[in-house]
Amino acid sequence: MMIANHGILCTIGFLGLLPLGVLIARWTRWFAGHAVIQAVLSGPIIVAGVALGIHSVDASGGMHLDDTHKKLGVALFVLYFVQLLGGAVIHFFKPKNSMRRPAQNYAHAFLGLLIIALAFWQVRTGYRSEYPEWATGRVPMGVNTLWIVWVVLIPVAYFAGLALVPRQFRQEGAARDGAGKQQIGGGGAAGSGHPGPEMREGSAQV
Repeated sequence: MMIANHGILCTIGFLGLLPLGVLIARWTRWFAGHAVIQAVLSGPIIVAGVALGIHSVDASGGMHLDDTHKKLGVALFVLYFVQLLGGAVIHFFKPKNSMRRPAQNYAHAFLGLLIIALAFWQVRTGYRSEYPEWATGRVPMGVNTLWIVWVVLIPVAYFAGLALVPRQFRQEGAARDGAGKQQIGGGGAAGSGHPGPEMREGSAQV
């Protein structure tokens, strides 16, 4: 039963919540929601699932890291926390006056997709190889059917969201242009003896 709970929790975390967080960022650009799902919701579930897997091996007297599933599980666990760290860096250390999207943003997106792709493979090796060995028999055929549906549905939903990228880039460019014009206008107003928006805000705070 412990090994089944390990599989359920890790599947919910890696193939349920993580893809949901990715799709929210891709479709809605709601990055606060993305961060909450990826860290606050997914984190405890993934940690609990991995802990159950380790405990199952210990309780059975088995060996750690003796097959592909266990090795990939450790790699995914490490990559997940690397990804969380990367997201924090992107959020808290933004380059100033940059007119382009920083390279770390693209690296963060790539690593996130890689983690989900590896998680699909990991779940498949789990229910096809590990579960029959550690539990009482093979999983129901519906599990494999659900995996196939999910491995098609998630990429389709993500790539459909890429159709929004040109519009999002235009919106970001317009926002940068507007901010630049506002700064120029504020500087001109200050130079002529009339306080710009920034100066008025500063005076009000004092």
